Amino acid sequence: MSDAIACKFQTGTQWVRLPERYGNRRGVHNRLRMWAVDGT
Repeated sequence: MSDAIACKFQTGTQWVRLPERYGNRRGVHNRLRMWAVDGT
């Protein structure tokens, strides 16, 4: 998951254009939101 989040911010791509090798884009986005809320 962290690779997907890094890819998103390095490339500036939108969540819908995240490569499929990173899995479900909603799952990745939700993980980032949870990490932001708990300060990870």
